[in-house]
Amino acid sequence: MFISFSLLLLLVSSFDTSKFRGLTVYQIFVSTFSDGDASGFQNGWGSTSTTFSGNLQGIITKLPYISNLGFNAIWMTPIFDQGYNNSQSSINSNCKNHPSTGYFSNDYFSIDPHFGTTTDFQNLVKTAHENGLFVILDGVFGHWKYPECLSDIKASPNNKKPVALASTKNVADYTKKDTLDFFVEVAKYWIKNFDIDGWRLDVANEISYTVGGVTTNMLSYIRDAVHEAAEENKKLNKKWGTLGYIVGEVWKGGIDDLLKYYGTSVDDSVDSFFDFPGYYDMIKVVAQTADKETSSTASNIFTSINRVYEKKYENWMFPNLMIGNHDLPRIGNLVRNRWNVAQDTDKYFEALRMAFGTQAIFPGPITVYYGEETGDILECWNQSGDCGAAKDNCGRTNFVKTFIQRAQDERAIVERVIKFRTTHPSMYSINAESTVTPYSNSASLYARKYLGDDDWNKNVIMAINMKSTAVEFDVGTFACLRNLFTNQTMKVDKKITLQAFSSALFVDCDPKQSSESGVSTSWVMFFVALIMLTI
Repeated sequence: MFISFSLLLLLVSSFDTSKFRGLTVYQIFVSTFSDGDASGFQNGWGSTSTTFSGNLQGIITKLPYISNLGFNAIWMTPIFDQGYNNSQSSINSNCKNHPSTGYFSNDYFSIDPHFGTTTDFQNLVKTAHENGLFVILDGVFGHWKYPECLSDIKASPNNKKPVALASTKNVADYTKKDTLDFFVEVAKYWIKNFDIDGWRLDVANEISYTVGGVTTNMLSYIRDAVHEAAEENKKLNKKWGTLGYIVGEVWKGGIDDLLKYYGTSVDDSVDSFFDFPGYYDMIKVVAQTADKETSSTASNIFTSINRVYEKKYENWMFPNLMIGNHDLPRIGNLVRNRWNVAQDTDKYFEALRMAFGTQAIFPGPITVYYGEETGDILECWNQSGDCGAAKDNCGRTNFVKTFIQRAQDERAIVERVIKFRTTHPSMYSINAESTVTPYSNSASLYARKYLGDDDWNKNVIMAINMKSTAVEFDVGTFACLRNLFTNQTMKVDKKITLQAFSSALFVDCDPKQSSESGVSTSWVMFFVALIMLTI
């Protein structure tokens, strides 16, 4: 049985998590995102049309772009040294292609030279922070490099090394004290020495051990290490490296299985997990899953939101909703396959917008996979095997440098919505009244009334019509609503009409602007006062 030991941290359930719910994260798959110099890998798992030469310098060049879209955080796939050398490529495909993913490290305290240098990483963190972006690293704390790839895990600065399960050779054995000591040290090292702001934990269910059929979750120890390191940075009056956010990946089962990993109290686990159940509920409506599962019930797109407001999640839980990642087909490919439409069509982008709008009003952190802001797609892929890609790596496309006009239009919409979300708690707060009203099987209305006093926007309304004909929705009476998708304002007298296969995301009009002329209310009041003085 595992024995608690003195080096473990005290629980810090009082840690400030108030910024977690409003996180809007941009995910980067490092080896395919952007090549800023001559480094990078040449081989990788994915499409034959993809190059794997991305690196830290390439990310640095794109940070202003990400910030200008309105995001407030980036998550990068693993960047730690994997001890790769050319002699390994002749052993087997795992040794040749896995290093480009970053998920098979052998030195957790060094940057992989194919991605860059320590100086590059310092510059990346500094530039990200200057652009208002939190930096989240990817921690693979449950497995590491294959032993046949001619490499061994390097010890930590405190001379700790993780122990592998005898049956696997590269999966962590958390019954061993050194394993937890090692990964606690990793988690704190990058926060204290480089001011990173959080961690994403890969295959978080591996951070556990099973004895006698009973599984014990060790995630709380990693979380406490992260929180403590962030608190230490706060005491040093640092502006960054104080967020202490952790999001775990548990890609198995449904909502009840995920809740088991959260535990029954704030001290049981990490604060956040990716909302895979919510992803599948949404993707089945607007597109299809990688296994071609679909749903014809429009209101299911709001299931993930309902779970939060119906208290399926406790208030201290922060599910993170995404509409794609590096292990999934791009949503564009799934939309094309479901509806048999090309990328430059209205229906293609309308389907994407339904998913993105739902994600934008999710009451918790969200993560957008790079390229989704422009409706990226792997043109050559429809099913596993096409152009050398499988369904778990076909989404690793290179960042598109030139865009069709429709993609540019979509990016402008994403920017408008993301910027509104990051500056308005009404878009993500749980302090609200929330309702879903189905309009037949193929249309649904979502409405939220924000109850806080820290945001002039009080109403969030999203309507989805998947029918082949127009649908009229009863929304109430409003002096002025703004459709974030079109940026148009309108007076609403009880009803709005959506055309076939379309959606709309409404918020209140800015009280500083006239709903018709766009004249600032401050100027209006000035002229009123001037007139009064002359009477």
